[in-house]
Amino acid sequence: MISTSNFRAGLKFVIDGEPYRIIESHNVLRGRGHGFVRTKIKNLRTGAILNKKFMSGENFEEGDFSVKEMQFLYQAGMDYVFMDSNTYDQFPFDEIHVGDAKWFLLEGHTYQILLFEGSPLDIDLPASVNLKIVETEPGIKGDSVTNITKEATLETGLKVKVPIFINNGESIKIDTRSKEYISRA
Repeated sequence: MISTSNFRAGLKFVIDGEPYRIIESHNVLRGRGHGFVRTKIKNLRTGAILNKKFMSGENFEEGDFSVKEMQFLYQAGMDYVFMDSNTYDQFPFDEIHVGDAKWFLLEGHTYQILLFEGSPLDIDLPASVNLKIVETEPGIKGDSVTNITKEATLETGLKVKVPIFINNGESIKIDTRSKEYISRA
């Protein structure tokens, strides 16, 4: 059982059979009466984000959560197919559950997948990834000092702003949270 006193960002638990992850948690103490915990939680099945208050001392199920390393195989229509490298079982993810992670998935690479009761729920991406530029305007020599940017299309289809001296075929490092250019790879 998980108590509200253990709540912190990233903690996963179950309410009425639904898996949730805590995004934010704040303890509120009152001069009289019971304190409570104000949270922002995300339903891991639907992606819905809720603001919810819990009374101090409430307990919740831990749930059957596990993390497995899986290889991204391919995209088929609206599904993204991952494979467990140990058992060779394949798990399709629909586009809603993949969300913005689709811009950073490369075929053949392995990713950490959160499972709930054996079913895949969420993809845990690294803080940054290296992706190759497939289309951008040519760089101009001597313009590397200014802070001018141009649009570049990456191998996954993501469009980002890059410095003007970056050319086609170069690999760059991208922040997976903000989808911004960090540096050359």
